[in-house]
Amino acid sequence: MLTSPLPAEDFKGFAAHQKNLLLEETELFFKRHNLHLKKYILPVSLPDWAESLDQVLDTGVEHEPYTTIYRHQHFLKARVLRNWSYIETIWNAAAHPRNRNIPFDLRPLTREILNQLDATNTDLVDPEFSGLLVTLNTEPYVTAKPSDASEAAKSDNPNSSEQAAPNTSTLNGATGQDGNIQGKPRLSHGDVQAKSKVIAGAIVECLMTNERCIRSIWMHPHLSKHSSRVLLQAFLPRLMLEIFEVPPVMTEKGPSQYHKFAYVMHNDLDMFPRQCWLLFASIKKMSLPRHYEPSMFDEHPVELEYGECHNDEVGQYLLPECPGKVEEGVLASVGTENSVRTVACKCYTEKIKKSVDTQAWLDRLVGCSEGYMCVLLPKRSERELLGLAPRDGWRDLIVDGLDRALLEEVCIAI
Repeated sequence: MLTSPLPAEDFKGFAAHQKNLLLEETELFFKRHNLHLKKYILPVSLPDWAESLDQVLDTGVEHEPYTTIYRHQHFLKARVLRNWSYIETIWNAAAHPRNRNIPFDLRPLTREILNQLDATNTDLVDPEFSGLLVTLNTEPYVTAKPSDASEAAKSDNPNSSEQAAPNTSTLNGATGQDGNIQGKPRLSHGDVQAKSKVIAGAIVECLMTNERCIRSIWMHPHLSKHSSRVLLQAFLPRLMLEIFEVPPVMTEKGPSQYHKFAYVMHNDLDMFPRQCWLLFASIKKMSLPRHYEPSMFDEHPVELEYGECHNDEVGQYLLPECPGKVEEGVLASVGTENSVRTVACKCYTEKIKKSVDTQAWLDRLVGCSEGYMCVLLPKRSERELLGLAPRDGWRDLIVDGLDRALLEEVCIAI
């Protein structure tokens, strides 16, 4: 029985209902696979007594979330470079068995790409940077606290973390009759600490125009192709939801009044896990429309007038001043091939006015408005009654039940 408001009559009510369903279904998926989502809105406000993040870190005492943000900055570059991406690195080598049958050549790792990663790394703790850090972590597990001597040994031995892994145990591990973990000595509360592993993550930049750019996505390199795909099918829709939940950026005139638009640049996608490209852009998956922007190369200026940000067929329907009723015929086109390839955005009409040579220097991106996301969320079984185009929705991507291979690989990562 259909309980969702009809989008043609109450678009805002329909959007809220679909977002709640996505939230519930992704939470169940993460819980089944021993995972939970963490998010941090950037910049993080400093304590009253501190003038900079360095001043907080210099105390030698952990202050959350500052310590966590700093830790993510420390490991960010290595995590992104270890992706099974379109860029060749020492971890993602062309000769690796996982890359032997790919139908394309990996791109070389250039200084430009490294500079781009360095910029993202710096932005993570920049007080002027507005954005979002999202991570997918394992549920906490307990491990013995290291002694001072073992801490010193760890600093001298970079492989010590791998050697220590067999001595850890999950909070939900097997227990004996006395309640202790089987095969482990009894540990007091003072001897143990809770930890979790980062399995996936993303960094998003929020702009004054209410555009939100996904700068980086990373995935644990030990996950197989199957497990990476299954996890991304739940993580990417949830990431888009979290992106749109970030409050508008504050301008000199107050909160940005433009509609929210989330996107990813084609060049940035090269450093993401390879499955991201298919999931984001394929018309059978998330079906994000393609948009165009002027090239960043000064020697090839392209002057296009877009207005304040990109748009699509339903981008305006969640604005406060919009009554919530949708024009007839609009909903049936959202997510179709026509919608994806010839988006209802000024950037496309301006692009086709240019010569072929000029078009070649346009930057490509894929993205959508919050309204577009909501129209793509319903499952195929719901869409006919809602008056939407017949196709799989984003919620169809989330695997029902337990994927045992993914769960086992998450546990191995611990």
